[in-house]
Amino acid sequence: MASANRAAAVSSIVKALIGASLVFALPGQAQDSSAASKKCVEFGFQPNTSQHAECVRQWLLASGAAKAPNKPTPSASRPPPPAPLPTNADSGPMPAVIKDCADCPEMVVIPAGSFEMGSYENSWEQPVHRVNVPSFLIGKTEVTQGQWKAVLGRNPSYFRSCGDDCPVERVSWNDAQDFARRLSQKAGKQYRLPSAAEWEYAARAGSNTKWSFGDNESQLGEYAWFASNSQHSIQPVAQKRPNAFGLFDMHGNVWEWVQDCWHDNYSGAPTDGSAWTKGDCSYRVIRGGAFNGKPTDLRSADLYSHAPHIRYFYSSGFRLARTLLSP
Repeated sequence: MASANRAAAVSSIVKALIGASLVFALPGQAQDSSAASKKCVEFGFQPNTSQHAECVRQWLLASGAAKAPNKPTPSASRPPPPAPLPTNADSGPMPAVIKDCADCPEMVVIPAGSFEMGSYENSWEQPVHRVNVPSFLIGKTEVTQGQWKAVLGRNPSYFRSCGDDCPVERVSWNDAQDFARRLSQKAGKQYRLPSAAEWEYAARAGSNTKWSFGDNESQLGEYAWFASNSQHSIQPVAQKRPNAFGLFDMHGNVWEWVQDCWHDNYSGAPTDGSAWTKGDCSYRVIRGGAFNGKPTDLRSADLYSHAPHIRYFYSSGFRLARTLLSP
């Protein structure tokens, strides 16, 4: 019975991931068993396992390369065309979103890929180096005050009058860890902070420019809350345009804690997308800029640090990540 339940759970999650992956499939990509097998390995399903075989089967069914058994189509009529994927005007097909429980944040499936991490703007953003990032989940928005209260029952925010849809702020790295642990217990899923590499990969969303939309600072106000347009306050999440991965407020609103320890530069940094937790961890990394920041603070590559117990006045928040199921 336990193995049957596990197989059903794997099948359910595979179907959600397949739907997300098809959104990101390259035009003209061959939807054959070899491509399906490769994609399932990216998801973390080991070859020559029953879970990998189920993943391949679901991929082929979803992509149209195989037909579902026991569901014959009447010969006299053609099957209806598949429904179009939901889109937004900014970035094309919208990625799949997973919500594990009523109080859980919406999590976006981020496809596996590689990118150039860092920049030449500051010494601590160098050397620019290539990082390979496995597929993972990350919060569609920053964790909100409403979500925080539902899990921990208190609201540490300075801008409480902003409301439940505003990001929680005035939280430390330690506070974010506590929230992730408590939500994991509640939802039965392993939530965590993203690594710095995962965060930057998600923020860039395929770009290699200062901001996810390009290098034109005059467009920043369309995507971000910062000193020039925030009226000296945080703002409700998801009011600006999302990036190409469907993520909101990766630039501005509140700074976002990530898992990594601070280092003076990227020499020796991991290249597999994992968090850099070796060395002196008396300071942790914070990303993304805030409502009271200048445009350069909001660059995709920008990063600063604070002690993990520091509640950085009223501009520090976070968003959660989650590793995809690995059987």
